[in-house]
Amino acid sequence: PREDVYDVVEGYVKISVECAEIFQLLSGEKRPESEMLLIFQVFEAILLRTASDLSHFHVVGTNIVKKLMNNHMKLICESLYASGYRLARACLNLMAAMVTQGPEAARDVCSHFDLNKKTLYTLATKRDSKGVHDVRLAYIQFALSFLIAGDDSTIVQVLELKEFIPCIFSSGIKEDRISTINILLSTLKTKVVHNKNITKTQKVRFFTGQLLNHIAALYSWNGIVDVSLENVKVQNDIKWPDAGKTMVRELVHAFLMDLCCSLKHGINFYDASLGTMGRGGNLTLLHFLLGLKTAADDELVAELVVSILKVCPDLLNKYFKEATFSFLPRVKSTWSNNIKLLNKIYEAQPDISRAFQTREFIPLPRLLAMVMVTTVPLVCNKIMFTQALNLDSKSVKHTALSLISVILKRALKTVDHCLNKETWQGSGVYSAAVMEDFVRLFREALSKILPDLNTIVWVWQSLRKQDTKQDDEKGKKRDNRTPAACGAPECGECCAGLYDAETILLKAVLLQVICLYQKVVPHVVMQYNFDFSKLLKGVISEQGLREEVPPILQHHILQVALELPASKFSWLKAQEGPDAEIIGGERSVFYLLMKMFVTSSHLQLKSSTKLLIIKILRDTGVFEHTWKELELWLGHLDDIAEEQREPVIQFLERVLLTLVANPYSYTDKASDFVQEASTLQATGTKQDADDVSIPISHIDDVLDMVDVLVEGSEGLDEEIGFLLNEDMILLTFPFSAVVPAALEARNKLLHGTESETGWSQQAAFTMTAVLTDLLHTQRDPLALCLLLQAYDKWEPPVPPCCHQLARFHRYYSRWIPEPAREALVSCGITAPPEARPQPRKPRGVFRGPPVVRLLSSQLGRSAGPALLQLLLDLLRHLIVHCVQLDAQNQQKCEAAQAESDLFLDMEAMASLELADDKVTLEEVLVAILRHPTLEGWYLALEQQALPPHTLSPVLVKLLAAHLSAGVLPLLMASAPVLQSIGQQGLLARYSEAITQSVLKELRNRRTGTAMSPPKTLPQLEALQALHPYMEGAQLREVTLALLSLPEAQLVAQRPAQSPREKRHLNALGKTLVQLLTSSPQDQLQSSELLWASEFVKGLGALLPSLAVDELDAVFLHALQREPVLAPVVGVDVLDYCLARRTQAALSIAALLLQLSCTHLVRFELWCGRPGTGPCLQERLDDFLPLLHAYLRGRTQGHFARPAGVSSAVIPVLRKALWRRLQTRLLSTDGPLASGLHQEVLAQLVPFARAKDLAVLMDHLPGLLQTPGSWSVADSVSAVLEGSAGELCAWRRTLLESCVKWLIVSFSGGQQDHDSTRDQERQMLLRFNELLVGVFPILREPDYTLKGFRQTGVPRCDHVFLKALHASIERLYLPENSVCAKLIPLPVVHMMLSQHSLFLPTLLTIFQAFKCSLRCFLLYFCFHVHVPPTLLCISVLFPSRMLLWGPAAVEHHKTPGDVLRLLDRDRMMKTILHFPQNRRLLPPEELIFKDRSTVDLDGLYDPCFLLHLFSELTRPEFVLDCRKFLDSNSLGLTVTALSSYDPHMRAAAYYVLAAYYSQLEGARFREQSQVLYLLDVVRNGIRTQNMRLTFTLTLFIAKAALQILKPEEHMYLKISKFLLSHEYLNMNKVPGFYQFFYSSDLEQKTERAWVLGLLRQGMRDKYCYELCARRGVFHIILSFCSSRLCDDDAQNWILEILQNAARDAQSAYEILRDYSLLTWILHILESKFLETQLLSNIISLLHTLWVTNLGDKGVASEGQPSCQPGSQEPPKLLALHLVNEFLYVLIVLTRHLRPTLASAQLTSFFGALDSVLKYRATVMQAFKDMNRFTVNETVLSTKDVLILLHKWSLLERDAKLQEDLRAAIEKYQVKELLSECQDPTVWCSPNCAHFPHRALCVLMILSISSPATAAFLVSLYIKDVWLGAQRPDTLLTHVQMICDATEDTLSDEAIVILCKDIAASVPDAGRPAI
Repeated sequence: PREDVYDVVEGYVKISVECAEIFQLLSGEKRPESEMLLIFQVFEAILLRTASDLSHFHVVGTNIVKKLMNNHMKLICESLYASGYRLARACLNLMAAMVTQGPEAARDVCSHFDLNKKTLYTLATKRDSKGVHDVRLAYIQFALSFLIAGDDSTIVQVLELKEFIPCIFSSGIKEDRISTINILLSTLKTKVVHNKNITKTQKVRFFTGQLLNHIAALYSWNGIVDVSLENVKVQNDIKWPDAGKTMVRELVHAFLMDLCCSLKHGINFYDASLGTMGRGGNLTLLHFLLGLKTAADDELVAELVVSILKVCPDLLNKYFKEATFSFLPRVKSTWSNNIKLLNKIYEAQPDISRAFQTREFIPLPRLLAMVMVTTVPLVCNKIMFTQALNLDSKSVKHTALSLISVILKRALKTVDHCLNKETWQGSGVYSAAVMEDFVRLFREALSKILPDLNTIVWVWQSLRKQDTKQDDEKGKKRDNRTPAACGAPECGECCAGLYDAETILLKAVLLQVICLYQKVVPHVVMQYNFDFSKLLKGVISEQGLREEVPPILQHHILQVALELPASKFSWLKAQEGPDAEIIGGERSVFYLLMKMFVTSSHLQLKSSTKLLIIKILRDTGVFEHTWKELELWLGHLDDIAEEQREPVIQFLERVLLTLVANPYSYTDKASDFVQEASTLQATGTKQDADDVSIPISHIDDVLDMVDVLVEGSEGLDEEIGFLLNEDMILLTFPFSAVVPAALEARNKLLHGTESETGWSQQAAFTMTAVLTDLLHTQRDPLALCLLLQAYDKWEPPVPPCCHQLARFHRYYSRWIPEPAREALVSCGITAPPEARPQPRKPRGVFRGPPVVRLLSSQLGRSAGPALLQLLLDLLRHLIVHCVQLDAQNQQKCEAAQAESDLFLDMEAMASLELADDKVTLEEVLVAILRHPTLEGWYLALEQQALPPHTLSPVLVKLLAAHLSAGVLPLLMASAPVLQSIGQQGLLARYSEAITQSVLKELRNRRTGTAMSPPKTLPQLEALQALHPYMEGAQLREVTLALLSLPEAQLVAQRPAQSPREKRHLNALGKTLVQLLTSSPQDQLQSSELLWASEFVKGLGALLPSLAVDELDAVFLHALQREPVLAPVVGVDVLDYCLARRTQAALSIAALLLQLSCTHLVRFELWCGRPGTGPCLQERLDDFLPLLHAYLRGRTQGHFARPAGVSSAVIPVLRKALWRRLQTRLLSTDGPLASGLHQEVLAQLVPFARAKDLAVLMDHLPGLLQTPGSWSVADSVSAVLEGSAGELCAWRRTLLESCVKWLIVSFSGGQQDHDSTRDQERQMLLRFNELLVGVFPILREPDYTLKGFRQTGVPRCDHVFLKALHASIERLYLPENSVCAKLIPLPVVHMMLSQHSLFLPTLLTIFQAFKCSLRCFLLYFCFHVHVPPTLLCISVLFPSRMLLWGPAAVEHHKTPGDVLRLLDRDRMMKTILHFPQNRRLLPPEELIFKDRSTVDLDGLYDPCFLLHLFSELTRPEFVLDCRKFLDSNSLGLTVTALSSYDPHMRAAAYYVLAAYYSQLEGARFREQSQVLYLLDVVRNGIRTQNMRLTFTLTLFIAKAALQILKPEEHMYLKISKFLLSHEYLNMNKVPGFYQFFYSSDLEQKTERAWVLGLLRQGMRDKYCYELCARRGVFHIILSFCSSRLCDDDAQNWILEILQNAARDAQSAYEILRDYSLLTWILHILESKFLETQLLSNIISLLHTLWVTNLGDKGVASEGQPSCQPGSQEPPKLLALHLVNEFLYVLIVLTRHLRPTLASAQLTSFFGALDSVLKYRATVMQAFKDMNRFTVNETVLSTKDVLILLHKWSLLERDAKLQEDLRAAIEKYQVKELLSECQDPTVWCSPNCAHFPHRALCVLMILSISSPATAAFLVSLYIKDVWLGAQRPDTLLTHVQMICDATEDTLSDEAIVILCKDIAASVPDAGRPAI
């Protein structure tokens, strides 16, 4: 309404609240249509206003609705179905307005109006062609009003109507307005989809496949636009006609995505087996998917399909089986669109199948089927792919190959995941060996689906032929034209036509597929005989890469060559056949690769070609350890000018082909010169050649090793007998065999007939450059120099390049010793001695020659050290530079990660690979730090361990000192880098040198032989710089050595003129402090007790002398870490701490007082010294922690401690501390900063004088401000324990202070602070303690009770209620004198119950709060005559607390509101676990205590509910009978008829009678069916207050609930069963035979329902007897053994048996009458049992044994045998029954596996242990009664081995498994040989194993009597196998038998076995017993 216009509706409602005038118009004669239309519009206007802005008139609207429903419903229905559309529209608008009044009105309209009429649904089709407000729109508003205004029950009721809302979508939704569609979808999303109270089942029943397809029709909407589309046009940039369609499509797409793809809100669920088990799956979504015909053409529909199949992968195979899409290859866009949709679907699936995420073992065939579901589409097969590749269409071939690529990429991720051993190390389901078998099966399955490799290669060849044909045709055309017409542009066009984009993409994806074939299905590639070098045709020529070939093809061809094995290519052979000219005539493919390498302009292609060349040569076996040298040759080849490359390429080709063809002669030459070099070195140093030679002593060994390298190096280590590490490789293979081969070829060129001037010179120059760099990479260049010298011999005429060769000869001759050096003859040219090879770009990693020898031999003492320092600085700068380059490369790598996979930028990819290459930095570090010169000479002088040399002593000392000093900065620069990359092992030799040199120096200083001052020691400088990177053992050794030095060695000498100046530490002392303070905790602060003891002892000895603050902190930390070492510390440390008085020192002293009695006595003696008191007073705050520690531990001293010393300390402390502490406590300046003052004062209170104590007691009560300040008061109370009167008065004073503090705190307004609440709880607990023994409580009881109650109730919790309860109990005791002055209890009860916070307090659900509140309220029950049971029940109601009686009903509007507070699921849980022993009125205890395992907190209390139901069903109330049924209230009432308490049953019968009366007058759809059900139940009850079996009551409850679900199959079946009976037979299982033996198509559902009834309804012996009488157990046992029974049914039957076995009598009868153990044994005969089935069998056996055993097990342990003179023998189970249990358990052992839950394993071994013990008891009892028994053997040898085997699997004990495997294979135990050979049965993780198991197994199998041996091992089984850590049990038993038979000669098997074990096990003589 507008402000300036009168509000007619509000005015009329104020005048006529009941609208009587309008109702009179309706009550009279029938009005014309126009008048009726006006009346309806008036009511509509009023109702709409009362539901919105006139909500204060809500009662008016409610009354209008009720009157219309009760009096005028017939008139409304007639008007609704009248012929006029206007009246029908007005009626629908009016009814919609009626529903909007609220949930109650919606329920009334739903119950009074029949919404299930077809004539009503026809109204949804009445549409106005002009687009105005029509009947259809009114119907839509009416239908949606229930969803908007109704509550959850109403919404569910409306959704269950089949056509009420769905008819809107099936009657032309595509033509509706946008606003109508928007409100429909948004309302359904908000009120249904996102409604948490609507279950997923209800959503699935509503959103059928048909309805979803109607909604999906909106994707092609063509209705009316009635909203603004500006935003849509702006965002999507589309025209006006399409903007509306776009908006509707987005709306419906968002709705369907939320509904079908949301795990939280949607209707999706999936089968965990991914459809491989034959389950139905989500048929609703499947039908919906099949209805989406436009998925291949519409992107939004395709996205929806992809998303649904992503969350429901089990529908994949079913969808493709039934989908109408055609996947038969053809040259049409339809097929390509279908394949695109297929690609989208599988690209959205997870890369790794969900099948691997299961925690249960899945057999490999089924696991393979599950993985294939999400890897390969069902429609893909070999035939389809072959047809597609054979079609003459590039687009079809590209599409097919792209699909194959997608499949292979997904398969590759699966293969990598399965072969990743780290993934399966911690897995308890699959092992790495099992996954390898799975990969084999997976690859075989893929090879059956993928096309043959021949077909793919044929595609490449056909494309090549087409290109050649086109090239020939265009060549002819060019030949026919004039030369001027054939210009460059046209040639470019020809090339572009030859390699068009489609062909490029096709070839690229084809090459990708070939690479993926090698990675995924390598066996397919190996079986295919084809020379893949033919793929290079047209890509490479003798001129190199053809420019017209796109780089992407070049890249992929190289990737194929790199990926495929070398055997698939003819690299090193000349091409033959008709295509030889095309690829290069006589040239080999290897020659073409080198041409490709030097002519490529792309970094990526060049890098890939280089890798390919190296791979080819490495595969020959000649370059196994020297392949890095090939990079030098290729690098120099690339550096040559373009016009000079050809001769060098041909030279290298010839050399390499010659070498590969005959490698042995050249490898022999290389090894000969290596041996010769080692011999020369040994001779030069005057040492034996064998000592310094390489580790291979003879040349023959070298030749053998080279042969192995050529053939393959797998067995190299075993043949030679040593490990080939990096150093050994560098010594043994300093250069490759290509060097002698190249030198030989060079000499032939220079002297032979083939010599050409330019050709030979260029090859010689290139070789010189390569050999120069190779020389620089040698660690020891002598062998290479000797080889070069041997080949540098020429005869005249001299070659043209003799000048360069001479210079190079003079350069490398520097490393050849004089005796072996030869002059270069026949050159005729001399070069200056200083000549060097021309400088060029260095290649390779510089390892350098022996620097010391080079410098010493040429430079001497003058320039040698300076040049040495220069070289070391260069090395350091090189490392720093490499680190910087590595950081830059990492940045480049991160920047290049976003490049495309197919259209990649070659330069970016090259930089990416370069940045990802981390080997360069590591290689530099390894080459530098592993160099023998640096490692051998570093600190060699300090260690006195110089390496072999020929230098003078002076020069040695000079160079060694300079080298050690220069290496240290190098190590400091390298150490952080090595730590970051995890290569600290490179520093091991240097760390060892530092450690040994430092230790040597310290030993010399202890002996007095060291002379140099400590500051000049290089090893100390190295230790200070590198100790963070050294090992912990080395640091500990050095630290202990430093600690053992005398004090004078650690302190700098004082100047003579100032002897009293403060002492300073010298270099050794500073090093010690640095080690102790800055070393990592895991290195230095080790927990090894021996090291810690020496450390603490040494450091404690130095502390008083050094007096360094840092050492104090280290010592404190060491004591805190190892407190047990405090007695090791000397008493002088305590004296030092007391004198130093720093915080760390006093903390050390306090710790020593706590841990050592010696130091405690020392402190007491210190306190007795003169001047101690003033010292304590002066620095009281510093000494408080120390004094607190002493006073707390003074009474825990040693027995030998002098008593007089201790007693003399207290007066000193009291005199020094009491007055100061008391003054601080009583001061009014504010709270104390520390609680130590109060603690120390409290400790001194027992020793205080009487006067001082009185003063303290007078002032203390007023100062108790915090809970922490009560320690002094507690001490005073302890002192007053001897005086009862004074103690009572003191406690009363404290109680007053406590209550006053609580009142002040309660009224302080800080209840939200956690600290305040904690303090209040502490004070309330103290309040409870002070109440004991205080009469009266306070002097002002009225004030106390009033203030305490008024201030505490607003924030009451369980602690407050407990305190209030205790105080009221004390106050109102009759013997209390103040009881008469207190407020009467009824008044207090009224004050509490009428408090505004009483109801919110009751609604609190915390358990601790409920207990306290219960105690508090029950106190009033017994004093105010409130019924205790009812009040207690109201407190215990676990969900929502309700007041009792009429007040509870009046508090809520209707009884239905009360029922809505009940949780349906919890009500059902209460029904299933109904407490049958619960008493309605317990005589003693008020709270029921059940022994069952069900958590009673999750159940409702039936006592409260029955009383509540009796109140709600009273005749004066109108009960919502349908809600009573829907909330499971009726079911719980019926279940109460199974109670053992007659009062409970009587209350249930009363409620049922009252409900029946209410039901007769109710009106809802299911009323007649519920009445008939109650009639059938009532007719079956023949006696008064009859108790029904729980199974029957559960059937009635389920049948009642099924009435509300007419859409389910069981609704019809149960209805037919009830209609066929006049009464319910209480002696039968209702409907068992009809449902179990049903012939309906849904018989599986019926059988599952009745088995569920038995499973949940088997509660006691009466249920068992009912089923046994009707033959139920015979039926289900036989059915379980048949092939018709599935896994679920088997598990259900086992649960039924387990529930029956929980009763003792039933458990015995089921074993006796049904031979249940034999039946279980039949199941165990299966080869494989599912984990769930196996778990249920274990649980059943455990329950059967425990129940049958009962208390006999306890009795048998207490009295195992019949005592002499006893009248009756003990009652024991039959021996045959025990043996049957044992046999079944032993058979069950074969099925144990690690995937079983720990609870099941515990149950099994617990049952086995109990059976073994009980059997021993029975056997002993039989022996005592002189009965004869047979088969006394418990376990056979095979049983023992099986137990050991299974235990090893469960414990993952690899050692035990290996022992068992060896024993079983040795003695050929047939039963276990098959398991030994199965890799899936054995696990490999390393676990702890029990000692001597293998010995036991071997001994058992070797003796002649396995039965006696098995008994011996059974002792070991009992103590060890079941988890006890007692490995000495077997040895103890062995020794006992040996001692008993020591003096006798016995040939018994067990005696021989014991003696053999005792003799073979060391220290087995006397194990501890």
